[in-house]
Amino acid sequence: MSYRKRIERRKSNFKSKIDLNEARGKRHQQVVQLSKTKKEEFMMKKRNIFEKDSNSDSEDQSDDAIIQDLQNYVNLVKSESVHDINSGLYYIRKLVSAEVDPPIQEANDSQIQFESAWILTNIASGTKEQTHQVVESGAIPHFVNLLLSEDTDVQEQSVWAIGNIAGDHVNYRDMLIKLDVVPKILALIPHIQTLDMLRNILWAISNLCRGRPKADFSKTMFFLPLLSQFLTHPDTQILIHATTAISYLTNGPDDDINVCVKANIVTSLVKLLSTQHFKILTPTLRAIGNIVSGTDEHTNSVLDCNPLPTLFQLLSNPHNFIRKEVCWIISNITAGTEDQIMKVLLVDHLFVKLLEIIQNDAFEIKKEAIWAVSNSITGGTNDQIRWMVQQNCIKPICDMLNIDDPKIVGVCLDALQTILEFGDREQTNAYANYLEEIGAPTIFASLTQSQNDGIYEKASEMLYLYFSNDESETNFEDQENIQESNESKQNNFQL
Repeated sequence: MSYRKRIERRKSNFKSKIDLNEARGKRHQQVVQLSKTKKEEFMMKKRNIFEKDSNSDSEDQSDDAIIQDLQNYVNLVKSESVHDINSGLYYIRKLVSAEVDPPIQEANDSQIQFESAWILTNIASGTKEQTHQVVESGAIPHFVNLLLSEDTDVQEQSVWAIGNIAGDHVNYRDMLIKLDVVPKILALIPHIQTLDMLRNILWAISNLCRGRPKADFSKTMFFLPLLSQFLTHPDTQILIHATTAISYLTNGPDDDINVCVKANIVTSLVKLLSTQHFKILTPTLRAIGNIVSGTDEHTNSVLDCNPLPTLFQLLSNPHNFIRKEVCWIISNITAGTEDQIMKVLLVDHLFVKLLEIIQNDAFEIKKEAIWAVSNSITGGTNDQIRWMVQQNCIKPICDMLNIDDPKIVGVCLDALQTILEFGDREQTNAYANYLEEIGAPTIFASLTQSQNDGIYEKASEMLYLYFSNDESETNFEDQENIQESNESKQNNFQL
């Protein structure tokens, strides 16, 4: 079998072992034992490290014999046996440590670099301690420099190692970035010859953007033009890695979000909301949610691409995580301007769907939905508030007052207080009457016993202002104004 075919076969086996979807774990098919040698044996600045007995074996050998020995040791390194690989590397080190005419030029072979990088990549794909050993040995600068190799196999092996190391710890990630790994990786793109290499590079990029605290955005931002380009790529793995990297890059302050938006990623991200692939949809939703958590202008950049009908459909997705992310995105939109709230309310059935989620869905999803509804109410116009009340939102909000989550209880009280204040502008505060009818004052009274000062103050204030009189001043004739049939008003927002 030719060397190239053997390398392709071994690379294929290696890539199946390093599973991108399992985040570098469970890769212990080979047991690699590292000899515990002192650091001084590996590093001496601007000096070779001579082996005392190296001359005795080789000083009488001809140049051809030495080269033949070297080739034999290289063949050992190419073996599938861990013992043979270790032996080959050991004897190569002894040869190049010879005091007289060491065959350094012959040993500086891309095949040896490839095999050595392969071994270290396997080790770095193991446990955190094993990755730490690779880093402590000083491998990171060498892997970064090997990206400049003229051998594409060596380049690809270095990309694998860099991805493994960057994904292991943010400190290692930052070390790589400080060594200018970003421009070196980007320089590989024009010369990529295979889809596998492109996938590997995008995977490594996603790991270089991963983690908290966030990677140095002044360096990683240069990945954005490339990532934007590959958001329309037909390959699933490419899309997974590109959207994952963008989800990390958009997670930051408004200035970072602004740079991301200007990289022309928004339109492609909104189009990807229609994907059926969970591992593409998840980071896409996260990236869009990050963007709409920025300024009103950032939110408008998303709304201009008309994502809301698709987001409404995703509220019925069978995956809890997807529904939760969508509610979170909508809550960020409704935290914006009146116009942005209006765009949410104008999507047929969307607001009512949020109310259904508050009443029937899992708790973690309910929490995001109540944020979306409360933001709409507290930030809406009088006409918007009136319409939302007509969709029977008061009862679901009151029901959330009974949960053991002070932040969510406070959000619900804010929404109810806004509704009551709006009712005061009407001739009769029918909303206060309805709240009394469903027993809300009793809930408010219990909340005055809360240890949370904010909840105590809000509940006490509403009791005093709206429910201090035991006798109702009306017979609740206006309740029908609040609970009119959904058939006539629920889906037709008119001002």
